[in-house]
Amino acid sequence: CRSVLGAGMASLALAGSAVAQPLAVPVGTRATNTAVINLATGRTVNAWNLGTTTGEARVVLTPDGATAFVSTGGGLFRLRLATADITALPVGASIDDLVLNADGTRLYVATTTPELVVFDTGTGAEVSPRLPLAQPATRLARAPAAGQVLVLSATPATVT
Repeated sequence: CRSVLGAGMASLALAGSAVAQPLAVPVGTRATNTAVINLATGRTVNAWNLGTTTGEARVVLTPDGATAFVSTGGGLFRLRLATADITALPVGASIDDLVLNADGTRLYVATTTPELVVFDTGTGAEVSPRLPLAQPATRLARAPAAGQVLVLSATPATVT
């Protein structure tokens, strides 16, 4: 994959992938930029500057590949990949992790406060009251049952 991104940006290709789909990639040493790269051509389709960050970036894609959710130390953003539309989602705290449900209609966000926040991926609205977590989350994972999420906490090492 040939990258046409500017300085301080990187690209990513999926080894052995025969599918030429756009891919959202958080790039830059401070995770302030995100780009959609066409894997067939190596060209940047869209790019966003998400501002200054102080934390680790995370990105999840909806199952249809149309929307990416990117967390940075500076916030949570919904990116419409085809149109370059960007929406900041109100979290109000730093983000530990994020995961989508199986059909991509709900985004689960673990914050450092520690809370679990649930967003509707279509509207960007919170869909339920924030749920307090006993410990800050290290990672989230989609649970097999609808309406559930696995929360891994590092202190002590527990899964709820």
